[in-house]
Amino acid sequence: YMNAALKSIIGDIDLTSYTYMEVLFDKGTGPGLADQTFQLKMYLKIAYELGLILILPKRNLSMKHNNGVSIPLIFSDYYDINSIKVSGNSVDVVTSIPDHQPDIGLEPCYDLTLQIDALVRPFPDLDLDYEVTIEPCTTHMKFAREFVDSNKISGCVHIRRTDRCRGGHHVFGGISGPDWDIANRPKNIISMLDNTIAPGNIYIMTDMSSDDPIIEDLRKQKKYNFMFLYDFPELIEIKNENNYKVYSIESCIMAITSYKKHKGNVVKYYLQNK
Repeated sequence: YMNAALKSIIGDIDLTSYTYMEVLFDKGTGPGLADQTFQLKMYLKIAYELGLILILPKRNLSMKHNNGVSIPLIFSDYYDINSIKVSGNSVDVVTSIPDHQPDIGLEPCYDLTLQIDALVRPFPDLDLDYEVTIEPCTTHMKFAREFVDSNKISGCVHIRRTDRCRGGHHVFGGISGPDWDIANRPKNIISMLDNTIAPGNIYIMTDMSSDDPIIEDLRKQKKYNFMFLYDFPELIEIKNENNYKVYSIESCIMAITSYKKHKGNVVKYYLQNK
């Protein structure tokens, strides 16, 4: 059985002929890690609905978030691909079309693979009410736990500025660039912390440069001990090698700490209190 939304995209096909699902993307660089993870979860839902095994997409990560360098996305560098669950059920994925052994020799299972065109924004409502969970890779989680413990970090806040301050975002019915800018300035950040019983030692995830005036203003206040990537040589080294890896580690820091405010929480607080 295939729901109407999927049938309109894939067509009325006999799924019993297929074992795997492959998504066909346009050539070229894809978006950043967070965007590609969101899309991966969407395709995992589709594969689960169809009873197929997803072949992990092969795309490059956007150079915009990695010092102008585009690199291949290898999901296992950031996630434990053996931990993937859809609605609480473990699911298998593969990194390439597996081989099988027909009478004439070793060949890829193209005949068992359903190929679908990549969906484009705005993504359609697929009417797939599944929760997808993927654990971070154990290396990054171990690093984050040791980092949090050694630096006595109790909270984590994500401040995203740069492109969002210019173009805004579609969350909460749409927020303009100027409003996003104000939401991510010290006045709103400190107010949010004061009114949500924040701890004293807070790590700030951010895309700001080390000399950004926002960082300087946050450092000047005395109530909270803010820590940034730029305070830690080991994080700077990772960032210089691959900014997506340091983002993955910071996401683990966010997951570990008891007090956490994602960028959406920051913006929502501003909208509710402006």
